[in-house]
Amino acid sequence: MLRRGPAMQLQLAGDASDVGTGAFAPNGELAAAGLPSTIVTSWDKEELQLLADNRFSSSLREVRALLLTLQAIHQQAPQLLRHRSVQYLSDSQVAAAAINRMGGNEALFPAVKAVWQLCKELDCELKVVWQPREHA
Repeated sequence: MLRRGPAMQLQLAGDASDVGTGAFAPNGELAAAGLPSTIVTSWDKEELQLLADNRFSSSLREVRALLLTLQAIHQQAPQLLRHRSVQYLSDSQVAAAAINRMGGNEALFPAVKAVWQLCKELDCELKVVWQPREHA
């Protein structure tokens, strides 16, 4: 028996920096659901310390950006994710490959695993698409 994929797609675009993350839905679904049009999070003290110690790579920050975005939407408007297909645009080829292949190196894997556990809980499909910065 073939399982049908989620019919509705949510497209998100996100990025990470040295101070935190930002994400938005280019088609306006966040605002339509009563959320801010942009989800912004700051790194916590532990993450800032990892960054200061040069142990918080840009790839890990990008995976964490996706996780924090999904968690924020899950907490505030889970209907946007539940039983949906989610496409996330990222400017990190490494993060996109790690998430799409459900793998990554020792540093990335725990965050990748957390992303997929949340997707399983929400019954949502996820595809990360690399979007070069010059196209962002």
